[in-house]
Amino acid sequence: MTVGGWGEWLKNMRSNGEKPFKMTRENNHDEHIIQEDIVAYLRGRWCIPIDTDVMDGNKWATSDLARIKYINIHKSRGYTNGQPDLVVLMPSGRTLLVEVKTPHGRQSEAQKAYQTAAENLGHSYYVVRNLEDMKKILDKEIGDNGKLG
Repeated sequence: MTVGGWGEWLKNMRSNGEKPFKMTRENNHDEHIIQEDIVAYLRGRWCIPIDTDVMDGNKWATSDLARIKYINIHKSRGYTNGQPDLVVLMPSGRTLLVEVKTPHGRQSEAQKAYQTAAENLGHSYYVVRNLEDMKKILDKEIGDNGKLG
């Protein structure tokens, strides 16, 4: 839906007597706020960030059976326990794996195992705790001359 389409939808909703809803962040969890800031920054640097947190949708499951089904479906489609929050496609074919944590957050054992496996395969994996961490990593990966190092 285009921005104009969105505005038209709200206008029609109001004319039908419906109350518009207030757009808010889905979750004000600190880690998600940090991730949103990082994604906005990466998009501005010609990178494509891909959110891999499919298990976040598990909170909508209404029963234990629904949760198990949700998890099994996503595992069959490639979800791996411990996978990072973001896969970042960068210029020149480089890829970064990025786990976002709060300043005091810690990786789970599954996340540590995933990091080890990814690094053993030669991939760049980073744990970032704020936007400044991501900026330093991108500067290191791209280098001073704007080309990937």
